[in-house]
Amino acid sequence: MIAPVWILCLILGSFLPGPTKQRLGTLNPEAHHHIIHVIWRHRIAHLVAFGSTALLLMMLADTRRGEFSAATSVFLLGLLIECVQPVVYGTVFEYWDLRDDFYAVSAAFAGVQIARDYRSGP
Repeated sequence: MIAPVWILCLILGSFLPGPTKQRLGTLNPEAHHHIIHVIWRHRIAHLVAFGSTALLLMMLADTRRGEFSAATSVFLLGLLIECVQPVVYGTVFEYWDLRDDFYAVSAAFAGVQIARDYRSGP
């Protein structure tokens, strides 16, 4: 039951208005959506949000294929969010956010695979 609520919060958090993101410290109003000006809190927010979402869904999977499917789904959700945001806000496509989402999902997937191999033994 927690996974759908978690994903809904991820989506809603991704579409918070700019002033709210400024108050949270994840948006620099002077950045003009340029990669050089992306603040670290914003990057960390993406890494934590998408990495933990991937981890949560992979923990619910029974097989490696299910874990891969969960990781892929979380990355595709990030892609969808990043494609919709420019339409909603009239901004540029933030490929650097998608990059961070990929890093987070990949790290979670690798961690789950290492833990799975460690548990199963030699």
